Amino acid sequence: MVYFAPKSGKRHKMNQIYKVNYLVYSILFLMFLTACPALVDAVNIKGTVVDAETKEPVIGAIVHLSANEVSLTTVTNLEGGYLFKDLNEGAYAIKCQYIGYRVIDSNISVQKNNRDNIAFDDKGNYVLDFSLMNVNTHKEVTVVGTANRESDLSARHSEQKADNTMNIMSSQSIQLLPDITIANTLARISGVSVERNSSGDGKYAVVRGMNKRYNYTEVNGIKIPSPDNENRFVPLDLFPSDIVERLEVVKSLLPSMEGDAIGGAINMQLRSAPDYLMVRATVAGGMSTIFANKPFKTYNTQPISFLSPDQLHGHDYLANVDEFPKSSLDYTNIDNPINSTANVIVGDRFGKDHKFGALFAGSYQNVFLGSNSLFFEPSAQPAPDQAPGTPNIYENYRGNSPVFDYIHVRQYYTQQTRYAAHAMLDYQFNNLNNISFYNLFVFSRQQQVRTSSDSVLDIQRTGPGSGLVENESRSILTEQSIYTSALQGNHVLLPGLKLDWTATYSLATNHQPDYSTFTTTEGAYKDSAGNERNTPVVVKSESRKWTNNTDQDFAGYLNLTYNTNLFGHEFEVKAGGMDRHKTRDNYYIDYKLSPLIPNGQTSQFFSSFDQAVFYWSPSGEANGEQINTSTYTVTEDITAGYIQAKYLFFGRLQLLTGVRVELTNQSYKELTEPAASFVGLTGQKNYYDVLPGIHLKYIINSKQNLRASYYQSITRPSFFEITPYSMPGDQFDIQGNPLLKHVTADNYDIRYEWFPKGRDNLMVGAFYKTIYDPIEMGFVRTGASAQSLTPVNDSTATNYGFELSFTKFFWNNFGLSGNYTFTNSTIVRKKLLYYRTAPDAEGKTQLNTMTINETGPLEGQSAHIGNLSLIYANTMLGLDAQLAFAYTGKHIVYVSSYYGLDYWQRATTQLDFSAEKKIGKKFSVYVKLTNLLNTPTIVEIEQPNSFRSGRYILPGQDSNSAITVQQDFYRPTYLAGVRFKL
Repeated sequence: MVYFAPKSGKRHKMNQIYKVNYLVYSILFLMFLTACPALVDAVNIKGTVVDAETKEPVIGAIVHLSANEVSLTTVTNLEGGYLFKDLNEGAYAIKCQYIGYRVIDSNISVQKNNRDNIAFDDKGNYVLDFSLMNVNTHKEVTVVGTANRESDLSARHSEQKADNTMNIMSSQSIQLLPDITIANTLARISGVSVERNSSGDGKYAVVRGMNKRYNYTEVNGIKIPSPDNENRFVPLDLFPSDIVERLEVVKSLLPSMEGDAIGGAINMQLRSAPDYLMVRATVAGGMSTIFANKPFKTYNTQPISFLSPDQLHGHDYLANVDEFPKSSLDYTNIDNPINSTANVIVGDRFGKDHKFGALFAGSYQNVFLGSNSLFFEPSAQPAPDQAPGTPNIYENYRGNSPVFDYIHVRQYYTQQTRYAAHAMLDYQFNNLNNISFYNLFVFSRQQQVRTSSDSVLDIQRTGPGSGLVENESRSILTEQSIYTSALQGNHVLLPGLKLDWTATYSLATNHQPDYSTFTTTEGAYKDSAGNERNTPVVVKSESRKWTNNTDQDFAGYLNLTYNTNLFGHEFEVKAGGMDRHKTRDNYYIDYKLSPLIPNGQTSQFFSSFDQAVFYWSPSGEANGEQINTSTYTVTEDITAGYIQAKYLFFGRLQLLTGVRVELTNQSYKELTEPAASFVGLTGQKNYYDVLPGIHLKYIINSKQNLRASYYQSITRPSFFEITPYSMPGDQFDIQGNPLLKHVTADNYDIRYEWFPKGRDNLMVGAFYKTIYDPIEMGFVRTGASAQSLTPVNDSTATNYGFELSFTKFFWNNFGLSGNYTFTNSTIVRKKLLYYRTAPDAEGKTQLNTMTINETGPLEGQSAHIGNLSLIYANTMLGLDAQLAFAYTGKHIVYVSSYYGLDYWQRATTQLDFSAEKKIGKKFSVYVKLTNLLNTPTIVEIEQPNSFRSGRYILPGQDSNSAITVQQDFYRPTYLAGVRFKL
């Protein structure tokens, strides 16, 4: 087409129209040619790749096509599909391969006009499907554990084939999440929420609304001890998420499992030796944006002694003030500290027939976290009210109205360093016998600074210049570790008869050396002329304390399994037992120092911490706290045995039933110096539990199951709780209860499961629990103006709920994954009501206390929790991305001994983003962005709020129907890294 120079605007306009029309017609013509392959000399080849055994699609398989001048490579999509477009007719060599599977090579010759013995679809595309066979199939030596166990498909397959109700998250999913710890990862699983620490990081799991005490933690199916200095439950922020092959949350216990869980069991399945050389490594860096506008405070830990003067020199030793180094309270600033993570995994099989396997995995994380916090310290006793049902003539009182003594404005600076190392060795003697030996060591070093400004509220002293203010600096170094080692064997004794055994040793430690606190006071006053004067800063106090504990397990497990055919259907009988000997030692000592007052002065004026001078007052403080019920030793022996049987009726209905018996023997002894005698100095408890269970699974078809189960379970009190300890806590003093009983429960479950294809799934279920003698932390008065938190047994509680979990991929690359859990628990607690009686005939009233019942949910239980993730997974581009939203409903965090004064954490939402892009065949880059909405943690008392105006106005109050008592803000964190895979 020829265009002439325009002679007029009209001619120019027409030429432009011709150009547009030409472009449109060209595009339409090309589209027509694309839609009609018979008209062009081009051929398309497409197909699917599936697992030869499970028939599940293989995602990410590599398909390579080659000819004389053609070399093309693609990877299968989420449906296991691949496509080569616009090929010339002719002969091609095609290869399909995936890690852990045999390579398939094929030669094909494609011609449009010759379709004899060649599969074409209705659009004229040549179709070639592949079925990949595992490299171990039909081998004489069967290797336990293969690479595809890390995939989502393997996780879905395991959920479908399991005998009980569980949710599994694969390493493939964990790798793409924004989280770097197991605790935060668990919050993505259906029915699980997490309790967070002072820096906003997940720490403990709450399963199905059951407080963290009602769950236990396993590694490779073996229960591990806790380094927590107060409880049995394991702080899950110890574990980097990249060390596990899969993460399992077991929600119904089999008789073959330990029965000490009412909420559920969390199992971290570690990686086993692969069938091929595996080398993986990642390195990443980032920042916590809370330190973008302020420096990070830290201190030198080198001079700190991990042993107290009492431990170094004996109980009669009088410590010298100079023995307490000043470095722990001498802070320095770091601008924009960098978060860093790294991990490496190396594994392979060796020797003839690859009988010997080895794998090593290591992980390192160094993260700087922080928060800005506001906390209102309550008085030991609330404001009174008149008797219930009488007219309220005192408008300032509304019945157990909270009274606050202090306002605490706090800032936290936390450096969390984690190390993890895992080694796995196994040897396959033959196809009947194999042994394995694994070791796991995790270590966490948390260095925290907390600065606090505490103001007396009663006279409205809310900051410097308006009254007395107490400034506190607190330094805590906490080192926790868990080491677990297990030797395991699997043996086929006779056809159908198998024996497996485990011998394990575990040690959990917690060290908190030289916990340092230093306080000063400052304020203002008005002179006789009414002028405001500032008072100088004066030294008030200093304290140093040491806390450490060890929790050590020796355990053995033995299981015997017999499989046969009964009346033409599968029948299995399994019996076994375990024996565990546990010892826990706890040490605590506290040194309190007083400021030395110069002659002629009433106070020691403060200039800097290193210039502050202290002495012992009284002199006995140089021994530390001598009669100390927080130093003790505990032993626990648990012996258990079980028998269970499994039978498949008519090839569809599986029945598994059995009973477990657990014997518990506990004893403790307080280690006081000098020796003292008091109630609870020593103690012993012996009891046994018979725990029956029945589990039904109806196999609707190859893609659908219907489950129902009933089982009994228990929860034992922690060792710390059954000793008569007494010690100061972060918010309240805490003390033990030697009369505490263990908890028992009846558990009912039902769930429908559908696994339509690939990673798609739908799970809908319900549960009901009756909990007898539940344990909760409640407030107990210990003096006229003091109260402590103590564990108590409450009345029988119920807990029921509904669960929904789904994953659906659409348009090949996009997916939606989510879960929702509704939970409703009910418990009746006996509470105190502090009230003022109605006026008598003379108009006089009296103060009185009465006990009334209050009905509410279990501590830590949220009525609504949910997760929703928008997923983009393009295997062709090597790009994965996820936008994850999490919601946790309100729940009780402290149970008050007073009616209507429980502390509730407000509902929270969190938005995170992560993405990973492959660069070549071996590298990829990724980003993890968390807490994008800067969601705060807010704790409140659900009462009409009278603290928004007037003399007792409090900051941070944003509701008329609830009183805010704590606020914590954390701000977003960013991480970017590089991943290598061989």
